[in-house]
Amino acid sequence: MTFKTQMTEDITSVFFNTDEFADTCVYTPKATGIAIPNVAVILDLGTALTQSEYGAIESDTAIIKASDVAKPKLYDTFVCNSVTYNVRSITKTVYGVHTLSIDTDQRQNPGA
Repeated sequence: MTFKTQMTEDITSVFFNTDEFADTCVYTPKATGIAIPNVAVILDLGTALTQSEYGAIESDTAIIKASDVAKPKLYDTFVCNSVTYNVRSITKTVYGVHTLSIDTDQRQNPGA
């Protein structure tokens, strides 16, 4: 087994284990509005400041599996622990996971 193969397996079995690091959330793409239940999300809250037209906003990070959400888009939302988060950007995709910049500011969502 290669290091890359082992790392990919560990990402799924260890880090996305909802009994350990991940939260179970409901992801809703803005384009369809059809909720995707039981998406494992690793939240890293309060990690950066992002500039917006409203000033600096505390920006959080979410990591999701590409197998759960193939193509996350700007303005998609997901609910974890009764908090609604908004996708502000897709930072990177590597080893089958997406890293998203997220926040809870509803003012920036078109149509919100």
